[in-house]
Amino acid sequence: MSLSFVKTPFAMVVSMAMVLMLGAQAVFEYAWLAPQAAVLTQLRQDIKDQQRKTLSQTATVSEPKARLDAILHRLQQQPASDARILRLHQLAALQGVLVRKASYKHQQQAGNIARLEVQTDLSGGYPAIRLFLHELLLQDEAAALESVEFSRPAGNVGVHAQVRLVFFSDL
Repeated sequence: MSLSFVKTPFAMVVSMAMVLMLGAQAVFEYAWLAPQAAVLTQLRQDIKDQQRKTLSQTATVSEPKARLDAILHRLQQQPASDARILRLHQLAALQGVLVRKASYKHQQQAGNIARLEVQTDLSGGYPAIRLFLHELLLQDEAAALESVEFSRPAGNVGVHAQVRLVFFSDL
């Protein structure tokens, strides 16, 4: 009998020790680890926010560079200045517009961009001149209409237009 009496208190002591250890663990997890989990969650959110911020900064820096590279690539694809001037005269004739006088001026822009400025006096009907300019700008994506000034001479059916066009290309 004395042997069973010894086992029972020992088992109780071990059981009580286990209960105390589990209780201590629960208090430790509740009191210390729960706040640490909240801190860990906040740190993860801060990391994600920083990554998004870095990506957006990289995108804003890279986007203009990519756009500039695309424009320069398209400028390299443009035909020679002589071919573009010939197309201008062909489109004018096709639309019934008379090119009375034209002057051409080559300029170099910053970087590798060339600029051909064309100043011309046109004669014809207003709709024909408008259609001519529209078609020219549609067919040449690196052309720009800088200015146009219309006048109607006295006793004339048509109009005169003083036009300044710019053709951009790669050097």
